[in-house]
Amino acid sequence: ETRSFDLPRATKMAEDVIQRSKQISFTLGEGRGYNLLGFCMWLHGDYEEGITILNKAEIIADKINDESLLARIFINYGNIYRDLAQLSTALKYYENALVITEKLEDKLSQSVSLFSLANIHYDLNDYDSALDYALKSLAIFKSFNDSVRLLQLNNTLGNIYFKMNDFEEALTYFKQNADQNEPDTLAYANAISGMGKVYYKMHNFKEAENYLQDALLQSELLQNIEVQIICKFYLGRLKLDLEDFNEARFHFEEALALASDYNRKHDVMSIHELLSILFDKTNDIPKAFFHLKQFEQLKDEIFSQATLNKLKNIQIRQEIELAKKEKEVAEKTANLKQQFMANMSHEIRTPMNAILGMTNLLLSKEHYGEELKYLKSIQQSANNLLVIINDILDLSKIEAGKIIIEHTRFSIQQCLGYIQDMLTFKASEKQIAFDIQIEPTLPLYFLGDPTRINQVLINLAGNAIKFTEQGYVKIKVSIEKVVETTYYINFEIADTGIGISKEYLDSIFDSFTQAGTDVTRKFGGTGLGLTISKQLVDLMKGQISVESELGKGTTFSVALPIELSNDQSQSVQEVENLEAGLPEGLKI
Repeated sequence: ETRSFDLPRATKMAEDVIQRSKQISFTLGEGRGYNLLGFCMWLHGDYEEGITILNKAEIIADKINDESLLARIFINYGNIYRDLAQLSTALKYYENALVITEKLEDKLSQSVSLFSLANIHYDLNDYDSALDYALKSLAIFKSFNDSVRLLQLNNTLGNIYFKMNDFEEALTYFKQNADQNEPDTLAYANAISGMGKVYYKMHNFKEAENYLQDALLQSELLQNIEVQIICKFYLGRLKLDLEDFNEARFHFEEALALASDYNRKHDVMSIHELLSILFDKTNDIPKAFFHLKQFEQLKDEIFSQATLNKLKNIQIRQEIELAKKEKEVAEKTANLKQQFMANMSHEIRTPMNAILGMTNLLLSKEHYGEELKYLKSIQQSANNLLVIINDILDLSKIEAGKIIIEHTRFSIQQCLGYIQDMLTFKASEKQIAFDIQIEPTLPLYFLGDPTRINQVLINLAGNAIKFTEQGYVKIKVSIEKVVETTYYINFEIADTGIGISKEYLDSIFDSFTQAGTDVTRKFGGTGLGLTISKQLVDLMKGQISVESELGKGTTFSVALPIELSNDQSQSVQEVENLEAGLPEGLKI
């Protein structure tokens, strides 16, 4: 924490850690001490010494096989090489640190790596990605109450918003750091230099100059090169805008000398660009051309394609990792949801059966007037609720993969006879025609799951009757094609009902979806019938589709591949059952 406000003292403390660790042969302490000292050298701008010290830390980390320490060292290497504008090298170290922290599942250290990548994106002018990485890190630093890194991150966020021209937001982060730190500290100097450059961009030159001069004074006392360069650079820009060319040149050349001495190529590049503009304005074309060439050369060097490609690869890997984690969470959530729904449906069905049973017993006795009315209302509501519970139970079983499609001998004609018996009364109550047409050449017996085929057809035909007020509902069965012993059979359910608007057609098979809230209010139901039907058809390796016109009717088509049974012979019982439309093997 000390290094954020008293760098010379922090440097002494790091040296102390190394000496004390050596005295008691505490190798890890010695390695961490060298890492801390390397960090201080980076803040001092003493990059060569910083790399030498970090080399010592790396040797120790390798020797004691401490990957956590190694990740920290790599981050500090990256910080130094980033300041030296060797972005490809910096990126290599940040990436290595990220790989280690992902392996160790160290969330805080991962965020430090992501924060470092935010800074690289910032350097490459990719501010959207920089902001994305920075905000991801922000939440984690806050959860760990990491005050030092929060100060660094606030500064980075201020810089990102500054570059995105969101000056109010940038000012918020810089002010936050200024308010949380005492004057004569590095964090405070960083914050007020940030405020100075924001005020410059907002054309408040008086406030800008005050803050920049104050930050320059403090950074000189703290011996911080980065803030000194920032202040001189923006004071030069301010004077250039005011056309005080001599003052502007003075500040730019001082900034250039510092940046060149400490080999800060990124800063050198930016200063050359401004000097070329300055000399162009003062009609010194040779000097303007010289600085422009220097700027272009450094720009090509810093923004190399290799660096950009490598950064893209890291982003892709991060996205894959994130997608993988999100998928794991989604799968766990789905499993919990399915388990909960299945358990709840069973738990609810038990008391519902009791309610229905008791109500039916009471209705079997003699009742009059309001008493009878209330009992019938309870019976109707309970039946409706049981339908909803059964739908939810079916859906949860399908999603949990607990429904197995059977492969038994059955008759399509018999299934349709059963459906006709079941739905004819409902259709006649509404005074609409209900007709079933079966292709005469359709064989008698197939191998499949009659229960699930019935469920799909009853769902679709039942819906058709429900949503048709006049006209007809028709089921037509035809053979689409035959491939060896597989018959591709098409079941077409057509009605002259209310129809479905185009806006709902694409989502009609989604869970809990009906064609508008007015439909839900008028006709009731869960909106799960079509979802269940589609999923059952998918399980039977078939296809379901819909065509509809609002106010004119709807046609659902279900195409199913069904295996022909080798045994087409009929027993006496089967003939009787077929004639009666009864399920197979049932004896009365």
